[in-house]
Amino acid sequence: MEVHRGLESLPLFEKPVITFGSFDGLHKGHRVILNEVVQKAKKRGAQSVVISFHPHPREIIYPKDKTLQLISSVEEKIEILESIGTDHFVIIPFKIEFSQISPREYVENVVIKKFNPQLIIIGYDHRFGLNRGGGYEMLEEYGQRHDFDVEVIPAQSIHNMNISSTKIRNAINTGDIPLANDLLGYTFAFRGTVIQGDKIGRTIGFPTANLKLDHSKKIIPENGIYAVEVEVKKHTYQAMLYIGTRSTVGKDLERRVEVNIFDFDQEIYNEEIIVKFFKKVRDDEEFKNLTHLKEAIALDQSAVHSYFRLLNENKPKDTAVTIAILNYNGQEMLEAYLPKVLYSSSRNFNICVIDNASTDDSVEYLEQWHPEVKIVQLTENHGFAGGYNKGIESISTEYIALINSDILVTNNWLDPLISYLEQNSDVAAVQPKVLSIEDNELFEYAGAGGGLIDKLGYPFCRGRIFEEIEKDTDQYNDELDVFWISGAAMVIRTDLYKKFKGFDYDFFAHHEEIDLCWRLKNAGHKLKYLGYSAVFHLGGGTLDYNHPKKTYLNYRNNVRAIIKNEPLLFRVLVQRYIMDLGSSIIFLFQGKVGLFSAIWKAYFHNTIKFPYYLNKRRNVRRMISRFKVGKPDKSGQLRINLPWRYFVNGVKTYKKLSE
Repeated sequence: MEVHRGLESLPLFEKPVITFGSFDGLHKGHRVILNEVVQKAKKRGAQSVVISFHPHPREIIYPKDKTLQLISSVEEKIEILESIGTDHFVIIPFKIEFSQISPREYVENVVIKKFNPQLIIIGYDHRFGLNRGGGYEMLEEYGQRHDFDVEVIPAQSIHNMNISSTKIRNAINTGDIPLANDLLGYTFAFRGTVIQGDKIGRTIGFPTANLKLDHSKKIIPENGIYAVEVEVKKHTYQAMLYIGTRSTVGKDLERRVEVNIFDFDQEIYNEEIIVKFFKKVRDDEEFKNLTHLKEAIALDQSAVHSYFRLLNENKPKDTAVTIAILNYNGQEMLEAYLPKVLYSSSRNFNICVIDNASTDDSVEYLEQWHPEVKIVQLTENHGFAGGYNKGIESISTEYIALINSDILVTNNWLDPLISYLEQNSDVAAVQPKVLSIEDNELFEYAGAGGGLIDKLGYPFCRGRIFEEIEKDTDQYNDELDVFWISGAAMVIRTDLYKKFKGFDYDFFAHHEEIDLCWRLKNAGHKLKYLGYSAVFHLGGGTLDYNHPKKTYLNYRNNVRAIIKNEPLLFRVLVQRYIMDLGSSIIFLFQGKVGLFSAIWKAYFHNTIKFPYYLNKRRNVRRMISRFKVGKPDKSGQLRINLPWRYFVNGVKTYKKLSE
């Protein structure tokens, strides 16, 4: 995501989809607007732009009002907007001169002149300009004259209560943290730097870290004791937090924020930590002496421990994985293969079918015959990438097993995969051996014996090089560090899938798993093939492997993945152009005109979209810099020219390729 602080050096936007507002808290109501902006932009092949203001307008319009409390800082907004896939975040400096702009001047000189939108999406109550004089009607009027659409998102509610930043502030101010978190859609938190305190806590057996909040306007819950989690140096600990004036040890003292971190003894002065709030335990009280204070804190600690223990007990027991199956008009495949999925593991597990707006009777079949399956119904077909991304939003188990609807699993195939992930925290995702349903002795195209890649970005597998499929003689019943995991059958850590933004919506179908895996590898994560677990894949269920559209998507998306992820971009691209030109000529001489045209169409579209994907490359690099756990993992990338070895040297199997 590109962050622009000011209007002076904005890029030349070409008909983006935009929204604007203060967006304090980026709560569930805001998320509906923002997700609509991102998804509509992707559908229209446009960029998504979110426009906000800093400082908050109230600070400028009412400078003497010292009651302003903000739920989220600018930095927190940036993190959330980046996590949902926003392309651009524009922060307009809100000064007194800007506050005097009339609504029409705002639309003409800012919205139209600076952003040239094709679609504006706003909330039902959004107002803008001097005295909040502008709204939906004015935007509609300008839209008719300047060729842009306006969409209004209605009020969002939960528990029969409209969601608003004001209600969330009230909940935080009164200590109703569960309600605040429910309305936000995430856990309320603030950041603070650990500073020197008077060390009274140590004298009574409860050492605390004293915090100086990073943002003076950040809302602080009312005084009391809270059950919290603290993130220190990327590790999370349970803790209890005190907010108050420490009236037991003195009078008229300033308000303090102190946290006692459980099972923790590190020196963290000057470290920035993140505190996440879960529940208020009790109000702040004044005690007669330190002995009574110590007794009360001991009870607080016990109450916090009990709260987190109960929280964990209420989670589904031993349900660490959700099997997610994407479906589009696949009733026949669900009838054929879903019953076997019920025997995927000896553990408890969930099954979720994400329906991509099927027009057959898939959903009716599931509701009648498989009531144990959760159904996520999408209102339109978002493709493989978008469908999984939208469906996985509601999944919170530790792992997700993604399997195609045309996968026939074996009994307990998940058990060794989950066990391996539990025992190897440095591994992000794993895949089983993938064999053919039509001929059980053959590997299947999509994943086979583990996904690899050559130096020019051509993907292949052990057991399958281009169209050459090997017979399974147990030669790949091993473990292997691979470069990519098959999207037909993979198990991935849910937090990493979401942190690295899942599949790229622009890919729609094909190579999206390679693109995601490439991001994970560049961030230092490992990927594993485990050949002692196996599934069977029908393959070609959506498009035949030799269909021109499949060829188009494969070439288009493969090069797009290279643009986004390959460190030696231009050197590799030049060589790829030469090799793919040769492939297209071979197809032409073979009389496969459709495949010849598909390759050229793919390159034509990528050339048009090249600046767009260069921008995505920059965003990916920033994301990797933020979440990397080590040096890029190069395992699974062979420094060979695969097409040359295959077509010129006649190498058809992995064994000969690796000699």
